[in-house]
Amino acid sequence: MILACTGDNGADGIRFWDVTTGKLLKTIEVEPGAYSLAYSPDGRTLASTGYGEISFWDVATGKFLKTLKGHISAVNSVVFSSDGKTLASCSRDSTVILWDLTE
Repeated sequence: MILACTGDNGADGIRFWDVTTGKLLKTIEVEPGAYSLAYSPDGRTLASTGYGEISFWDVATGKFLKTLKGHISAVNSVVFSSDGKTLASCSRDSTVILWDLTE
């Protein structure tokens, strides 16, 4: 099992830890503003928030996959639907966006 976490405002990047051994596996440098992280239901993809955007990462490799932009302020939180086809995000701009991930 892999645990992902971020430091204060994403300052330390996103760190991936092996829960069994406690070893740091990798660190991904991100722009400041990574307040929230969410795993996809299959555990293969990690979503991270930023200022006005959401980035997606491959958990196994740590490689960047894509970015969704739509908010005009910091994105506070993200969550995947149980089927992984939708992502909900809320922002300091007082909006909630439901993203269709099947496109």
